[in-house]
Amino acid sequence: MYTVKSGYWVARNILNKEMVENQGEPSITKLQAFAWKIKAPPKLRHFIWQTISGQLAVTSNLTHRHMRCDNYCPRCRANDETINHAMGICSIPNSAISVPQREPLHEYKLSFLEEE
Repeated sequence: MYTVKSGYWVARNILNKEMVENQGEPSITKLQAFAWKIKAPPKLRHFIWQTISGQLAVTSNLTHRHMRCDNYCPRCRANDETINHAMGICSIPNSAISVPQREPLHEYKLSFLEEE
């Protein structure tokens, strides 16, 4: 039987433990705020914010929003184009955009993102 006392017990003992466990994970809002503080052009800051927020217009996001499109990568024809796929896994952009040191794009360290 539910009582106010049992509700408080659940809130204190179960929900509080879940909140403590989740505190060790990085906060997405801190990453989003950090994206706007980067010393970079506004378009790049907006792109980084969209990537962190999961708001890029990749086919998995478009189909989730009930837009009519094929849910595959238009470049490599992989089954599902997610943000992770578009930003690092897809072989086509990685071969087209190369860093002078010949590192794949997803392994390149973006030094301008580091705070001084």
